[in-house]
Amino acid sequence: MTVADVTLIISSPQDKDANGWISYGEFCYYFSTVSLNFNDAFNHCLGLESLLVSIGSQEENYFLQKNSKTECWIGMYRPQCWFDQSKNNHWLDGTEFKFVNWDVGEPNENTCCVKMLPATGKWRDRLCSISYNFVCKKPLSVNPNQQKRAIRRVIDSYIVGDSLEVVPNKGCLIQLCMLMCIRNWMCAGFNMRPELQNGCTCELKDDRNWLTFDSVQKVGASYWSYPIRCKIM
Repeated sequence: MTVADVTLIISSPQDKDANGWISYGEFCYYFSTVSLNFNDAFNHCLGLESLLVSIGSQEENYFLQKNSKTECWIGMYRPQCWFDQSKNNHWLDGTEFKFVNWDVGEPNENTCCVKMLPATGKWRDRLCSISYNFVCKKPLSVNPNQQKRAIRRVIDSYIVGDSLEVVPNKGCLIQLCMLMCIRNWMCAGFNMRPELQNGCTCELKDDRNWLTFDSVQKVGASYWSYPIRCKIM
């Protein structure tokens, strides 16, 4: 069994496996028991072959509220922190942004990251450097023709070849590069390259590019797309 093939035996709408994953609808959810800043929470979910949770309905939001014991990061990302011309909100997994549940007066801090309140299920924007618990999410199954859902770190390699697009990333945050890649249907991976000034750039690559075996430190970090899933038995 590979890490990607987490097995869940489904007999009710909400079952919990030995590793702490809970099935609900067409997805699996992991509710953390530790607090991390947004970037570390993002990477923790990637390590579990998943992403910070996207929320598509009031029912899903209520499920998350009911199972959350404390304030938690969700997978909303607000690019206006980097691109002044963009005022839209996005889910890190690229799903359509069609449901909102902001608390009264929110968003009000013009910060990039968003937490959920356990008492009400409402959302508030907060500084990404603050530590909260978090929720990871991945689909129960993946259609082979489905668009990529996650991107894995490429160790000791980087992606060589022409770039589809080079995007400024002054905060040097992996999730911004990932969001830009998900939004570009041709993108299969990216390098995040440190610049001498003004942070980093995201080099978006298609699947015609290839990997070297040189030190990844030359570009800071490299990621490549892969499917994530847990299987129904």
